[in-house]
Amino acid sequence: YTMQQQRLLPLLATAYAFQFAGTAMQRLLRSGDTAALHVASSGLKALCSRITADGIETCRRACGGHGYLSVSGLPELLGTYLQNVTVEGENFMIAQQTTRGLLKILSNAGLNALAAHAEEAPLSAVAVSAASTLPPAENGDADYLLHVAAAAAAHCTADKVSDFLSPDLQCEAYRQRAAWLVLELDRKLADSTRSGVAHQDAWNALCPDVIRVSEAHCFYVLVRNFNTSIKQLSDPHPELAPVLQNCCHLFSLWWMQESMGEFLEGGYIDAMQAGLVRQAVRELLPILRADAIPLVDAWGHSDHALNSALGRWDGQVYDALLASAQPDSNPMNRDEVSPAFEESLKPMRLSRL
Repeated sequence: YTMQQQRLLPLLATAYAFQFAGTAMQRLLRSGDTAALHVASSGLKALCSRITADGIETCRRACGGHGYLSVSGLPELLGTYLQNVTVEGENFMIAQQTTRGLLKILSNAGLNALAAHAEEAPLSAVAVSAASTLPPAENGDADYLLHVAAAAAAHCTADKVSDFLSPDLQCEAYRQRAAWLVLELDRKLADSTRSGVAHQDAWNALCPDVIRVSEAHCFYVLVRNFNTSIKQLSDPHPELAPVLQNCCHLFSLWWMQESMGEFLEGGYIDAMQAGLVRQAVRELLPILRADAIPLVDAWGHSDHALNSALGRWDGQVYDALLASAQPDSNPMNRDEVSPAFEESLKPMRLSRL
């Protein structure tokens, strides 16, 4: 069913995006670059834990009434995982650390384009001058801040669905949104400061925009690392690359579709191209559906670990549901009529009350 595919397959693709991002964070940890690690991991922790918690609930709802059963394993999984969203405090607090780090990098970059943008010059007018004064680009997920005006001035050139299946275009799209949002936030903070508002008060007033910047940057990190990881796998495992690339396409375009307003507002795509993104997502669903089972099995989760009648490796869902209701598995079903009826309900029914 297409509706089930649209709810579940993007989550499957997202799981792989999180896996590759986690591997990249481990490399960053080993590099000893604590500042870069803090900027990336703060926002990713908030974003990934929220998407995962929401995703478990989406899976439960996709199973209908069966997902509500304890034997499905989903209520227990959701209840166990939900604490991760706030285990270190309110999730939107830690996400702000990413934005603070990005603004610090932007300030240190000292681009001429920043002053031009603060004076509300059109981005297209400052892109060329910004590019002409760029310092050498450094490796890293925040390197777009070294040429932020040029990155924010990018426009999509796609005119057909297949154009959106380009890793370069997908990375450019998420980079443009992140650059545009951080420039907009920096301008709003500067305007508030000039009008006499204390920085802390301005930050609090703009906190929704602060979170948007954090999440936009984190999505760029996810898309970039996903595509980079696939390139690295292409030579040693060429048979895996096409399947994972389809996962990456769906991940990138699905979440672009979910935040379409920001890509439109930032000027990266127009209304016609927005329709192409939606069409690309629809066309990717049946393609990824063909590989969905091996993509799930590849995680290697055992039946014992999943503890679910619905997520069984052998696929015998209804047999497992029936077995879970048998007296030897469910003590509540050992008696045809529960003793509680005789003790409590029956006297109440027979009384004159």
